[in-house]
Amino acid sequence: MRPASDILPPQAFAQSLPFGTGPHTPSLECGVRMVASGPESRSGGVVDLTAQSARGPMRIVDAIGRRRLPFLSWVTGGHFVVHWYVSLLSLVSPFIREDLGLTDVQVGTITTTHAGVGSGLMVASGYLSDTFRRQVSLMVSGAIVAVGVALFVLGATHSYSWTLVATGLLGLGVGFWHPAAMGSLSLRFPDRRGLALSVHGVGASVGDSLGPVIVGDILAVASWRVVIEYHLWPAVLIALLLWRGIRNDSVRAQDDSGASFRSYVSGIRDLVTNRQVLAVMLANALVNMARLAVMAFLGQGVMNLIIF
Repeated sequence: MRPASDILPPQAFAQSLPFGTGPHTPSLECGVRMVASGPESRSGGVVDLTAQSARGPMRIVDAIGRRRLPFLSWVTGGHFVVHWYVSLLSLVSPFIREDLGLTDVQVGTITTTHAGVGSGLMVASGYLSDTFRRQVSLMVSGAIVAVGVALFVLGATHSYSWTLVATGLLGLGVGFWHPAAMGSLSLRFPDRRGLALSVHGVGASVGDSLGPVIVGDILAVASWRVVIEYHLWPAVLIALLLWRGIRNDSVRAQDDSGASFRSYVSGIRDLVTNRQVLAVMLANALVNMARLAVMAFLGQGVMNLIIF
């Protein structure tokens, strides 16, 4: 049966609808003209809504650019690995506390060391990534090796001092990764900076979500020390693949004009005297303080509930 719109003129068909027509009713004739002007109508075919919806992911790829997509994929994958490794610290904290007989203050110091080293290195690594832009591939690959070595030391040591060294290495990996990777993405995607950084952030979220769940299941049948020690070898392999994957692309993405030390210091001075920047830094500090406090002691609290 042919639809009524094919039999009646547009205005007559509109008047036959239950909601009628009025000054605020969209013009059906206009809608008919819009549909008729499409390529599907001219060819006599039917509009394929499934094909149009499938174009969604392809539009994202087109916006990023097919030549730039491998670079974004490698960097996002590396961000996934970094956050997978870092998320395991909160997972194994109860085991570290039990094995070493630590107090609450000592457990808190582990988290403080990790966060403090990472935050303290941000400014320095930012200067290095701006100054040595052609070495970004080495910096991000080295960050992954650092978190792998950190987990290996954390699993192998029975000393509280070396535990702090291991968590400091975790912070070093985080501190070197973010300025180098995000700065490189900003230069590689000047016209799609927000999209590139958001995709990069998705990699971190997935790593934070999957790491504790998958490794937690493995810990049910294996020693926590052995499991995190073996994270070293995938880190070395992934770092090598990442370096090979982006070394040429990262060189093309960078120019030769690095930031001078004087201009960098001047820029920092301008930032710390800006009230809006200080307000954002304070808000970010408060949020991270709350998050780290929860992550540091949540695992031990859950274990206490299970035991008692």
